[in-house]
Amino acid sequence: MSHCEVYGIAEYEVLTNCEVTWMPSASGQVPSGALVAGETEDGETLYIGRASHEGVSSVGKVQGTHGVCYIPYGGAEIAYNDYEVLVAK
Repeated sequence: MSHCEVYGIAEYEVLTNCEVTWMPSASGQVPSGALVAGETEDGETLYIGRASHEGVSSVGKVQGTHGVCYIPYGGAEIAYNDYEVLVAK
């Protein structure tokens, strides 16, 4: 597990009026049409991903240069090499 901090935010955006699907992916790859989640402090694009941890699907971020999808768990992040990416249809 990598070290991280959890921050609460008062303002955020919600995706609406868009048809989406989850596409399987791995090793930092993202399919065409992947939805952007934001960017790192260095300007790297992050994508919306999800992975299953202990039988529960959790939404997180795909960071290509790290080759994984990070999901939050217990105040930390868990990295998964195999994951799904949210893609606009």
